[in-house]
Amino acid sequence: MQNQPNVLVTFLPLIILGVILSFVLIPISKRKGINRLLTFVLIFVPFINLCYIPWLISLTDVSVKNKLAELEKAITKK
Repeated sequence: MQNQPNVLVTFLPLIILGVILSFVLIPISKRKGINRLLTFVLIFVPFINLCYIPWLISLTDVSVKNKLAELEKAITKK
């Protein structure tokens, strides 16, 4: 029977990529108005993160939404 690799060593690339993506995507999720804990969890779920990351990046920032709402109020008042 051959030596089986350690489970931690098997998941090490996933863990390293998840930590790197966390440092990049958690500030982005804060700007987009998405829960940071949800972002952290979904980054580590294989195949879900492949759909979640492009969706998160494509969202509009909360500050832009607020500015658009202010502009809409200013236009409708006139």
